[in-house]
Amino acid sequence: MTTVPERWDASWENNQKLARMADDAGMEFMLPLGRWKGYGGITDHNGSNFETLTWATGILASTRNIMAFGTVHVSLFNPVVAAKQIVTADLVGEGRFGINIICGWASTSPFMMTVTTRAKNGSTSSRGLGVIQNHSITTGSFIVCAKLIYIPSRMVKGDL
Repeated sequence: MTTVPERWDASWENNQKLARMADDAGMEFMLPLGRWKGYGGITDHNGSNFETLTWATGILASTRNIMAFGTVHVSLFNPVVAAKQIVTADLVGEGRFGINIICGWASTSPFMMTVTTRAKNGSTSSRGLGVIQNHSITTGSFIVCAKLIYIPSRMVKGDL
């Protein structure tokens, strides 16, 4: 990446400005790169970025029409927490939130989160996705959501 002084500064203020410009220009969506560490080197490209579900919620609160995606790495996110974050982002954006689901990772990323094992054949991903999609209790050898209570009607706009 470049080291010129005028290179992109990915501050929150610049992200908001870019989102508003994209919204005003009629762009359909913004999709962030879900990274947990940079690439090193002089610029440490992607070494400074935002957690994407929180970022998307802020972008949605700052715009009128554009859709914002959040990236969920299902092997790293607790599915119950992710489901609640997704519902919150979608409510803030009044239906303009999208989800980018990642079931793999760069070879060095899981080690900084102390994730050392994963299920074969995507079973962890499918079980986690089941919790997010169905708001239901999922049992299995990798994810157990005991006594999960989810009442979506309490979250629907207009019911408040």
